Amino acid sequence: MFTAADRALFDAKRDGRDKVVVAGALNDSSPQLVFNRFVGRASELRALVMALDQSVHGGPQTRMIIGEAGVGKSTLVRQLLPESRLRGAVMVTDVQPAGDLLHLRVRLRPAAAPSVASP
Repeated sequence: MFTAADRALFDAKRDGRDKVVVAGALNDSSPQLVFNRFVGRASELRALVMALDQSVHGGPQTRMIIGEAGVGKSTLVRQLLPESRLRGAVMVTDVQPAGDLLHLRVRLRPAAAPSVASP
């Protein structure tokens, strides 16, 4: 069992971070990654949607998402894009390294209203 797990870990590291390896798999067919499903982080996404609503109805909002590389910070923010578009809001992000962590800053604000020329 440990031998299969070690081999799977070695294969995953060798082939890159977007590789799925099943320890002790009986067939040689490669498992497929499913990117169209977002699992977990519901409370964090709700908090970002609330900040988005506050930015549309009040003033601009800024949120920091802090974590190690590869834990899903960017994916979480990408889940906010449809909500941002529905509300006509603008979302700007930037990433700042801080030691072993990354700080992902999300700025939310209402889209500029189109200017109307005076007659």
